[in-house]
Amino acid sequence: VARTRDAEAHLTRGWRALERLHESEAQGADFFATLLPQLVSFGPIKDRDGRLCAVFRWRSGFVHTFDDVLAQHPGGVDGRAAVWLWKRTLELLGWVHRSGWVHGAVLPAHLLVHARDHGVVLAGWSAATPNAQTARERLAVCSGTQREKYPQAAWEGAPPTPRTDLTMAARSVLKVLGGDVARGAVPSTVPAPLAALLDPYLDERATARTDDAWALKEQVSAAGRAAYGPPRFHRLHMPGWR
Repeated sequence: VARTRDAEAHLTRGWRALERLHESEAQGADFFATLLPQLVSFGPIKDRDGRLCAVFRWRSGFVHTFDDVLAQHPGGVDGRAAVWLWKRTLELLGWVHRSGWVHGAVLPAHLLVHARDHGVVLAGWSAATPNAQTARERLAVCSGTQREKYPQAAWEGAPPTPRTDLTMAARSVLKVLGGDVARGAVPSTVPAPLAALLDPYLDERATARTDDAWALKEQVSAAGRAAYGPPRFHRLHMPGWR
């Protein structure tokens, strides 16, 4: 429910973006659209203020955010869990980008995890825009309490791009690994192949990074194999799952 006029604009932006994404014909749409919030109803509430409201249907099992994961594992998750968390995030972002959109707020609170089935979905679509969004609109939806998660360019007025999403995704992964995002510090327990992929998205001056989510996903897969060997199921222990 929107509490202010600014919130109404954000709520509308998120609803319209999800409408377009549900209509996407980009490769993989039949699957990836199921990882989006499902649209139920949008419009004013029948109260004296006529406040705007959006109602979504959600897939069962996606009950823990990345913030919840870190709260359950305050020392950081095992790197093997971080590999699949990162890969699932990148797969969804790759489809969003192919569909012509940028999420714009890939924050730990917007990344929800299915601990048993190894799935990740994205909430918080009020910052989502086509790639042509203007700088003024961009700054209106940056979260001041999450400043270190955004690339510096966002605070300098740059329009959002796929790199914005990939940078924020990498920083969210670093967070669940127990790293210090503000200082760009990767924990010493993180194997070198994974640390090498995280570093360029923490250093604003770095150039050795890709803007292609699918290409980065393949790099994460290769780094996981180099660090841990062939992929195997690694349980992420969270409340409510056995």
